[in-house]
Amino acid sequence: METKEICQQLIRNKCVNDGSLDSGNEIVSADFLKSYLEHSCDQVQVFESLPTRGSVVARISGSNPKAPKLVLCGHTDVVPVHEAMWKNDPFGGEEIDGYIWGRGAVDMLNLTSSMAVAFKKLCNEGFQPQGDVIFLGVADEEAGGKYGASWLLENHTEYVDGDYCLTEAGGFHDEHRDPNKILRFLSSGEKGPNWFKVKVKGQPGHASQNYGVDNALVKAAKLVSHLADYEFPIEISENWENRVRSMKLTQPYEADLLDKTKIDEVLTKLPKTFAPLAHACTHTTVTPTMIEGGIKNNVIPDEVTFNVDMRILPSQIADESLGILEKAIISALGSLENIEIEQIQKNDSSNSSTQTPLFDVICDVTKKISPRSEVVPSMFTGGTDARFYRFNGNIGYGYGLFSEKIGYENYRSMFHGHNERIDLESLELSTQMYYEVVKQFMSV
Repeated sequence: METKEICQQLIRNKCVNDGSLDSGNEIVSADFLKSYLEHSCDQVQVFESLPTRGSVVARISGSNPKAPKLVLCGHTDVVPVHEAMWKNDPFGGEEIDGYIWGRGAVDMLNLTSSMAVAFKKLCNEGFQPQGDVIFLGVADEEAGGKYGASWLLENHTEYVDGDYCLTEAGGFHDEHRDPNKILRFLSSGEKGPNWFKVKVKGQPGHASQNYGVDNALVKAAKLVSHLADYEFPIEISENWENRVRSMKLTQPYEADLLDKTKIDEVLTKLPKTFAPLAHACTHTTVTPTMIEGGIKNNVIPDEVTFNVDMRILPSQIADESLGILEKAIISALGSLENIEIEQIQKNDSSNSSTQTPLFDVICDVTKKISPRSEVVPSMFTGGTDARFYRFNGNIGYGYGLFSEKIGYENYRSMFHGHNERIDLESLELSTQMYYEVVKQFMSV
């Protein structure tokens, strides 16, 4: 199967993005996808935002310049791995028992591969859409998109702009209380990712005499612990309400999950597979992620730095995120004295209406391929390239189509986790879905 082979090669290309400027090396996958598409498609090119940070752009020109344009946006970079924790080579792309193993198998080399294969098939068939159909294999999604989708939209708008964008994450399923129904969640919105670097300053000294010394590491540890327990804002959004009501829960669970005065209590009673999602969809989250400091084992550190990942809710704006963090720090330390905060990424939340022809087509195609399925709009708690299209006033959805082997909990555990893998059936389903959606939506 073509999609399988493309996915395997993208995994093996090892485009690991750790956030540094010289990581990623996505030019390898950009050139690979260009080579795969260029003999079938007339308009294929690679753009480099930085040396080796390449993105591929391909286009099928529409017959009507005024018709809506559709973008299939996949990324080619992946997050780092802890190889010792994997059962198989994370960059081997091995097929084992009907699964392709490797970093990026569900985030999102599977969907990038499916988009590329569907796009090439349309080219080979001589498909003539009403509006332009654009395929992107972009760099730098895993570090915020500054050198990928965001850069392309800012510097090469005429090549990548579209009225509609399809990307990750969605299409995995939750079992419905009705055995004849499968809920498939489509990401119509997402929280705003805001990243910070917090520098805690103290007093150096010899580790043998620590009494009364302002140890920056001890202070940072207290602050990190405080942030983990701090009560950040709660919100019941329309996306969350849609998701909860679609699940047909018994009372009082449904009502409590939609009541911000009761949700924290009900979280303790939810299954461990569902509670993290419920919390993330209803709370501003602040997560310390990295820490560094100290110069020697017998020296009290005078400076410790830790990173924070904040995800803001739809009602909040990015300009408020720094104030939210400062308030939490002040509640722990009493002031911001000897604390320096640098905001390294700044994003609003984003949302797209589902009252659109594209959403209707996605629902129709999904039903044809998987008759028991019902598509439910939902909020994605991570960040995707869809937000850049939403910020431009366009429609952005996250959606693939996974087999019943890949439920939500299975998907969540592998997303940036160990032993990431995708089954062959899911690759086939996503490829078929993108092909059918493009053909149906762009023929009208």
